[in-house]
Amino acid sequence: VGTLEDGTVFDDTRARHEPYTFRVGLGFVIGGWDKGIPTMMKGERSLFTMDPSVAYGVAGAGWKIPPNATVKFDIELLGWEEIDDMGPDDIEPEWEAPLVGRDDVGFGGKDPLAGKYTWERNGLEVLVKAQLPDATQPRDVLAEFFPRRISVSVKGALLLSGTPAMDLDWEECYWDMNREEEMQDDPQAKLWLLIHLHKKDAEKVRWPDHLLMEHLELPDEEDENEAAGYS
Repeated sequence: VGTLEDGTVFDDTRARHEPYTFRVGLGFVIGGWDKGIPTMMKGERSLFTMDPSVAYGVAGAGWKIPPNATVKFDIELLGWEEIDDMGPDDIEPEWEAPLVGRDDVGFGGKDPLAGKYTWERNGLEVLVKAQLPDATQPRDVLAEFFPRRISVSVKGALLLSGTPAMDLDWEECYWDMNREEEMQDDPQAKLWLLIHLHKKDAEKVRWPDHLLMEHLELPDEEDENEAAGYS
C-alpha cells in the first residue's frame, strides 16, 4: 500500500488482491524498493518511508504523486524466486510515465458527433478550435465555464456542451476570436473561435484521451491534424 505523508493512498494492490511481481536490483522499480525489499524475509510485513531521492524525485508521478514527495509503503513479502541466468529477453523495457503538466502537448481529437471543432493538448490548458462564419461578432458567442460543465454557443447554436473529462480551473478558462496568423490582412483568412480550458492542478495532470465525459462511450476518435469547420 503506497501513501503520501498525509495518509492519502495512491496505490493499494492489497485491496485489489493483486500481488505485485517485479525483479529486484535491475532498476525496474524505484530505488527505495530495490534497496528495501532485499532486507526482508518471506512473510515479513514492513513499513518503509522513502525520501524523494529514492522514490519519485523532483518530478513526482502523474497526478497522484506530487513533486519532491516523501512516500510510505506498507509491504508484505509473499515470496521470492532466485534467477541465476538472465538473457536479453528477460530484461523488460523501462516504464515511462505519461507526460503531464507543461509537457502534456499534442493533437487531442475532434468533435465525434458533428465535426464542428478539434482540440489539442497545450500544456497547462486544452485548446478547442472551431471555424466561424466570417460575419460572426464577439456578441454572437455565449460561453459558460464551471469546474464540471462547459457550454459554448454561437448565434444561438450549441457548439460545445457537457462535462469536461477532468476538473477545470474555471476562473482561468476563456475564449477569443482570431484569424489565421499567416493571413491576418487577407480578406480570405478564416475566422476561428479559440476556447481555452485550463486544467485544475495543471502542473500535475494529463488530460484524458477524450474531451468530454459524454464522449467516453463513443467510438475512438480518429486522429486528424486538420481543424474542422463550424457553420
